[in-house]
Amino acid sequence: MQFEYNENIRGADMINKDEFNQKDFDYCKSEFKKFLEIQYHDISDINKQIKLFCHKFCFDDLYDIEKCKSKKEKDKYIEYSYGSNDKDIWDCDDTHLARVVLFLIHCDREGNKYAIPKLNNFIEIGSGYKYKYRGDTLNTYSTLFGSKNKGYDKFFEKNEEIEKFRNKYVTIGNFMLLPALSVQLDENKRKWDSINTFRGINEHYRDFFDLFLYKFLNKHKDFEPWRQNPYNDEYIKEYFELTDNKNEYIKRNLLERYLEDNGEISANIFGHIDTENPYCWWGENINENEYRKFALGYIRKATEIINYRAEKILEHLQGLYK
Repeated sequence: MQFEYNENIRGADMINKDEFNQKDFDYCKSEFKKFLEIQYHDISDINKQIKLFCHKFCFDDLYDIEKCKSKKEKDKYIEYSYGSNDKDIWDCDDTHLARVVLFLIHCDREGNKYAIPKLNNFIEIGSGYKYKYRGDTLNTYSTLFGSKNKGYDKFFEKNEEIEKFRNKYVTIGNFMLLPALSVQLDENKRKWDSINTFRGINEHYRDFFDLFLYKFLNKHKDFEPWRQNPYNDEYIKEYFELTDNKNEYIKRNLLERYLEDNGEISANIFGHIDTENPYCWWGENINENEYRKFALGYIRKATEIINYRAEKILEHLQGLYK
């Protein structure tokens, strides 16, 4: 019987959760191919279409349904944009399409060099406490330029490099999986944080991935609440065992461009002036010339990283359709 995806089963108890689910893998392969057919119409050269997707497809375009030629295509396109929180609120790295591709890249399948621990079922990727992993964005746009371009307008006139990066940062090369596990960092507050939400809002990280990665893999005390495995989940235990092997963690998550030339993890790959208080567009007492210089240097390096990861993802996905 052909496997069919059912949104209602997301978060349900897993069947054979410790065994790799081949049906989920085949389903994700089918879903991704269907998307390529909708996006590029001519699927006669799937390697070419995968290359276009990996290097060019902006996930914001999922919401531009005017490009669809029929109601059937439109309905399917909208389905690819759904996230796991609310069908009226989208997050590019947590769309159905992003989850499909991230499962194909990182599922715990025998022989997969990018496998992350215990990712055996497609329904284990999502947003919230029921899931093991969630798609997250590595290199930020909003910290420097604002989610509604307030920082862009504050520090820049129209700039072609920033305009290009606005599309580039929401491409597949800038997405990865992080544990979805949330912990209560302050028992006096109801708020719970995942690793990703913490690195995004904490003033010492401001969503800059290089600052996060260096401390995360060097067992900084900031991340002990997750490392302590408060719910005794086997997957999070194995995930942190993987982080103990820095080189293997870097390889499986395609993060080689965050390394220095000597192979060590960089504490400051983007050249932050102050790594404890990194630039953000709403900061005070900013030297505007220094800010503009840093921001442009940042997007050049971030684009290099995204392109590198996109090429690795491209090779992996093409290999699945031989």
